[in-house]
Amino acid sequence: MWNLSFGFFGVQIAYALQSANISRIFATLGADPHDLSFFWILPPLMGMIVQPLVGSFSDKTGAAGDVASPISTSARWSPCW
Repeated sequence: MWNLSFGFFGVQIAYALQSANISRIFATLGADPHDLSFFWILPPLMGMIVQPLVGSFSDKTGAAGDVASPISTSARWSPCW
């Protein structure tokens, strides 16, 4: 349990460092400082769009012998399908 907790702690530290420096990295790459908010909102929006699509496609695939459900597993929980 300790190793698992310590690993997640490392992931959180890495995420915090990335979040703290990403605006500076984008500015160094040439992004306009007034447009940095678009770079922050795009990943969550793409996750809301792409993740349900990938889940829908993966629900339609299955191993040989699987019985397909009339309602896929992610379609029950996704309000946009």
